[in-house]
Amino acid sequence: MGGEVHGKTFDNIVSIIRYFIETRRYGPVDRMAMAMGPESVETALYDILRALDTLYAKSILVKLRTQEGREYSRIRCCEYGENLGYGIKGVIEEVYDGPRELKGQETYCQPCPSKLSESEIKEFLETIDKDLSIARKTVLRAFGRRGG
Repeated sequence: MGGEVHGKTFDNIVSIIRYFIETRRYGPVDRMAMAMGPESVETALYDILRALDTLYAKSILVKLRTQEGREYSRIRCCEYGENLGYGIKGVIEEVYDGPRELKGQETYCQPCPSKLSESEIKEFLETIDKDLSIARKTVLRAFGRRGG
């Protein structure tokens, strides 16, 4: 595989699938990995993008500082909360978009993955039309550790 699938990396799709893996939302990920036809991949991708759209609608944009002193100056958290248990744990120092009363609170922030462009979606779907195994290989890449 070597980071590429038929010359395409689909890094943003991998990133979105990784988000669903990290947040334990395996349903659409499993459907994509085990798809028996391109239509099944399309449906799984639709479910993933629809869920992501809902998460973005509820997201916050904040400045976050971890206990180790790392600062995230403008991080969009698709999920957040003191009991979330995953993501980046830190104190919200500024709220740019979201409830102002979050300022000063310690929270977990699960950063939003990048949204896909129309061309990325089109290219991915055209690629899986030619070779369905690309969907499974893309999911498998998402299970790997970053930068590994």
